[in-house]
Amino acid sequence: MQDGCSAKSPLGFLGIIRGGFQFESGIEASLELGWTHLSGHYEGRPDVIEPQGAGPQPGSVTDDLAWAARLSGCTAVVARQKIALRLGLGVGGVFASVPDHRSGQYSVVPPQGDRYTASVDVSQTAHGTYLYVAPEVGLGLRLSRAFEIDADLEVMTAIGLTTAHYDATNGVLVKNAAGDPELAYLHDQNLTGTPFFSFVPRRA
Repeated sequence: MQDGCSAKSPLGFLGIIRGGFQFESGIEASLELGWTHLSGHYEGRPDVIEPQGAGPQPGSVTDDLAWAARLSGCTAVVARQKIALRLGLGVGGVFASVPDHRSGQYSVVPPQGDRYTASVDVSQTAHGTYLYVAPEVGLGLRLSRAFEIDADLEVMTAIGLTTAHYDATNGVLVKNAAGDPELAYLHDQNLTGTPFFSFVPRRA
């Protein structure tokens, strides 16, 4: 999102099912499946709209974004002692849906007629595919060969392969100074940065 807006840090959760094998050396190799959901609120973001024949017109909008995704990948962890420092790395794919609810107002100066304020209130869901790289560090307490309690911190970095973006091809209807509907277009833009990061505390 652009400078000049106020934003709440995105918050959410990550749930993972992980299954694998631990070698005698202490190295663990596993496959994982998961689901993650993040949401954020961005207020006062500068934006432009383009009513037909009027050119780009400035405005300010509020975006309520979510990032809901399935992920699958593999992880390798090194942990050699009964009470051990755990160091790991996960790599995989993320398949995300990104709903965006956008509302705002734009000051429009048409080539003919009176100036007016165009109000927009629209929702759209975009989709993206990402590569994630997730180094993790933590502590593990091995209670038996088959059972262990872990506390980890994971930093997930998502790199866009096909980044979710706002599709403005269909346009939106706004009311002009006379109260008549008029077709206008918002601009295409990425809904997420690439790459972007999330911090995930975890206990297992």
